[in-house]
Amino acid sequence: MIKERRRIIIDFEVLSKANFWICCMKDYKTQKEHTIINDREELLRVFNKNKDSVWVGYNIRGYDQWILKAIVAGVDPCKVSDMLIEHKVSGWKIDRKLHKIPLYIFEISDTYRSLKELELFMGEDIRESTVDFNLNRYPNNKEIDELVSYCMYDVKMTFKVFEQVYYRYEAQIGLIEYFNLDSSMINKTEAQLSSYILQAKKPNYERNDTKDFRIIDTLNLNKYKYIKNWYEDYNNRDLKNI
Repeated sequence: MIKERRRIIIDFEVLSKANFWICCMKDYKTQKEHTIINDREELLRVFNKNKDSVWVGYNIRGYDQWILKAIVAGVDPCKVSDMLIEHKVSGWKIDRKLHKIPLYIFEISDTYRSLKELELFMGEDIRESTVDFNLNRYPNNKEIDELVSYCMYDVKMTFKVFEQVYYRYEAQIGLIEYFNLDSSMINKTEAQLSSYILQAKKPNYERNDTKDFRIIDTLNLNKYKYIKNWYEDYNNRDLKNI
């Protein structure tokens, strides 16, 4: 059962010009921490041991999963990182080899706030690395220590965020088990999973019903009447200027 799978918080830091990467991780149940520094063999050992685990991260869907898959597949993670960050290429477009790596992931990013913003909201220390991520040489020991500290701190903060939104994870698992879906559905976004369960399909015709709604008469907004006015004037608004 996917509910019983190990959950591992993970984060990567990649210095592409230096041909250098760091992976920090933390087990959600045991809270055991582990750091891998530019060592593909060690990462493969951990990955092969945890193929059935769920990897949890902040922006893991857009970044970290592709770095992990690249290292496992023998693809240069530094080039993949450049494609993702510098060239804004979606991970699934970069290399077909990445699609052959099975991986269970859970995304905790809300797409509206960065991890640093959430750290601030939680009253935590906001830490930034003084090491230049455009470093064009292999980092020295002092720089590596700082990068490890920076990466592991992000993992610890991601762990705290995951604790706060764990209900989302449980809801995702609950839906998968209730509808007897494949475990790989954990990789879906909440919207994608709901759409799959409801068998929602994009219509093959143009829909012009975005303005087709009615505000109920019993709605009592008091000082927030301006919100109702905004929607009532919706039909007269030029949406291109919003």
